[in-house]
Amino acid sequence: MDTNTEPVNPHTKEPEMITRSITKPRKLIISNVHLRGFIDPVTLAEVVEFIESLDQSIIDLPLDRLLPLAETLSI
Repeated sequence: MDTNTEPVNPHTKEPEMITRSITKPRKLIISNVHLRGFIDPVTLAEVVEFIESLDQSIIDLPLDRLLPLAETLSI
């Protein structure tokens, strides 16, 4: 397998070149290998840390406060 086309390991903090276009999420059946990889303590900790940082970023903000969208998002 060509290592140049493999995703960058998120644990190395190396920048990943995004070559895919943004698409609508789809449902996929995952294998036990995928599930074990997600449940891996490091991966799970990164996901939980990200969610907690999102939670912390909105504490004390009024519910009706408008926030700017990222440039890559549209309504």
